[in-house]
Amino acid sequence: MMMRLSMPFQWAAVVAVLAGCSSTPNREVRFHEETGLTWASMDEAIVLARSTPQYTVAARDYIYIGPVETNRLGELEHHLWLGIASTVDRELRGESAPESDTLVLLVDGTPVALPLTTWEAAFESAPYETPVPVAGVQAARVSLDQIQRIARADSVEVQVLSASGSTVRYELWHGNWPSWSNFPAQRVEQVLDARVSD
Repeated sequence: MMMRLSMPFQWAAVVAVLAGCSSTPNREVRFHEETGLTWASMDEAIVLARSTPQYTVAARDYIYIGPVETNRLGELEHHLWLGIASTVDRELRGESAPESDTLVLLVDGTPVALPLTTWEAAFESAPYETPVPVAGVQAARVSLDQIQRIARADSVEVQVLSASGSTVRYELWHGNWPSWSNFPAQRVEQVLDARVSD
């Protein structure tokens, strides 16, 4: 006989199962009860960097990037979350942070242009922690196929275009793209269905 669980208890069970399930490595799942929005991410973002020697030898701009799956009442969406950070205090110098309008990924040499928007999610915390505090947060809508294609690629290069047309190139600093092949390791609704059926 199937046991019916209240919605808050169901989602609490999902989080508990995912936290202890060895078949879901590098997977973080969160649920926002007020909006019914669930999101899943990897446990670490890939870190990209570019040097800014015009300030100091060690100064760098960073981009933290990671896939996010959102589920709102069964409607799935996939995004690349971007946290923009820097070791340069541009406000102190009377400068503004670099603009980011489009993310361009060269996946095995093929350009994939992804328009960037402001990250808007019903959570107080970000899907990824960053060692350097982020000054801005953006997102690019993608398909799960695109995430998997990036994970399988032999080479991935990252460029950011501004609204004015200038291009900034970032280099891989920490992490690896093939780690995204584990995303999503197991969908939230599959875990929930298995838990409720038990």
